Amino acid sequence: MTSGASASSGQKQEPRMSNSSTITSRGNRRKKAMDTAHVPIHPGEILAEEFLGPLGITKYRLAKTIDVPATRIGEIIRGTRNVSPDTALRLSKALGTSERFWMNLQSHYDLEVQRELLQAELERIKPLVAKIDGRLSE
Repeated sequence: MTSGASASSGQKQEPRMSNSSTITSRGNRRKKAMDTAHVPIHPGEILAEEFLGPLGITKYRLAKTIDVPATRIGEIIRGTRNVSPDTALRLSKALGTSERFWMNLQSHYDLEVQRELLQAELERIKPLVAKIDGRLSE
């Protein structure tokens, strides 16, 4: 719904909040993550918020289009299933992205989760080589 004000009227429009508790809570989680510690974002959240929601595509319709079980899409969106190379290829074809887009999102998510899990151990590891001017030296 629009306010009726034209874009050239000079009136500043305040952004509207979503009525959806799912989008609002995820948006709040993202804002909180940006304000405090980093919270990894699963590719399923990107799929739901950046593609399915804005394009008006249901999980069922996407699943049928890419010929996978609807449960696979639901699990990816809930973050309980990873995006496999098979799914990345199918999503890229249906949504006009590259397959690397989906694989990079998954790899980034996996690395961030592991970084959080291994933080204490990683801090104890002493480098064997040091970087000097972007080059490795012993």
